[in-house]
Amino acid sequence: MKGKTKSGFKFDVNEAMLDDWETVKAIADMDSGDASRAIQGAVKFVNMVLGEEENQLIDHIRSKNGGVCPREIMFREVMEIINSVKETKNLQSSQGS
Repeated sequence: MKGKTKSGFKFDVNEAMLDDWETVKAIADMDSGDASRAIQGAVKFVNMVLGEEENQLIDHIRSKNGGVCPREIMFREVMEIINSVKETKNLQSSQGS
């Protein structure tokens, strides 16, 4: 599933990973309200869903932030990817009905 964040990062998500239990747990950790768990969840999500594209995302963020990849911006990008995927899946589900 391909998409693009507001900042211009183009991604290609491994769709099979979106229904994987570990991915669901990673997203739940990100929404837990616990900062440590949220970071662990984000790291796991990015590794599982973006795979090799993780380094491209980090480079993309660094290129816009003076060579640094701020945690908050990484979280924002990851949440945009999650929301984009959810919207696409919801659209596909409604068209299939």
